[in-house]
Amino acid sequence: MSMLRKTSAIALMVAMSGTMAHAEPKLAAKDIVIVHGALVDGSGWRAVHDILSKDGFHVTIVQEPLTSLTEDIEATKRAIDQQEGPVVLVGHSYAGSVITDAGADPKVSALVYVAALQPDAGEASGQLLSKFAAPNDAMRKTTNRATPDKYFFIPPARFHETYAADLSASDAQFLADSQQQLAEKALEAPVSVAAWRTKPSYDTHASFVCHFCDLPSGRGSGVDLTGERRSIVARLSSPSRWDRKRCTTS
Repeated sequence: MSMLRKTSAIALMVAMSGTMAHAEPKLAAKDIVIVHGALVDGSGWRAVHDILSKDGFHVTIVQEPLTSLTEDIEATKRAIDQQEGPVVLVGHSYAGSVITDAGADPKVSALVYVAALQPDAGEASGQLLSKFAAPNDAMRKTTNRATPDKYFFIPPARFHETYAADLSASDAQFLADSQQQLAEKALEAPVSVAAWRTKPSYDTHASFVCHFCDLPSGRGSGVDLTGERRSIVARLSSPSRWDRKRCTTS
C-alpha cells in the first residue's frame, strides 16, 4: 500500500502539472527524475519506477554521491540533461534541497517534494534541521581518512528502528549494510536558488516523525523516518509560492 500511495501521488502531480500552473494548458510531462534521500541509494525507488514505467512514464533515478550539495546537484542536472521533454523533478528527504536548486533548470516543469526539505535561496539544509530535536541518539559522524571531512551514518544495529521501521528485518539490514554516508558539508551548503518560488510545486507528507527531527515532515522538517519504502499520507497541495512558516502537516 505504501508504494501505491506514493506512486499515485507522483502520477497525479505529473498529470496536473501541465494544466494548473498557467492559464494556457500544455502537455503533461512524461519524464520523471527521482532523487533519493540521505543515507540510502536509488534502489529503494524500484517499485515506484516499475509502476510509473508501466503507466507510460519515462523514469530516471539519480544516484547522487551525497558527498556535497554541489556534487549532488550536478548529478541531478546530468540526469535532467538526458531527458527529451519537460521534466517533473522529485526529491525525497535531503534531496528536497537538491531539487530546490537543480529545479531551476529550464527543462524542469514541476517539483514534487516527498517528505522533503524545502529551503529558500541562501538557506542550508542544516539550518532547517537545527530547528528540531532529534528523536534519538542513533546518528553518528565519522571522519574521512584522507581529509577532515565528516560524514553522517547510522550504526547498523540502530538502523531498523531509526530509519526503516516499516520494513522487514532482512530488508532493513540490507539498507543498513548498503547505506551511503552523508557529508556534513552537504547540510552546511546553502542553495543558490529556490525553484519552488517560480515553478509549480507539490508535496506529499509523511505521517510519522523524521529521523533528524521531532515534527511530522513538511516544509522545513522533511527527512523522514523509515527510508524509501515507507507508508506516507499522500497530500496534494496547490501549485505554490510556499508559506515559509508552514513547518507541519495541517
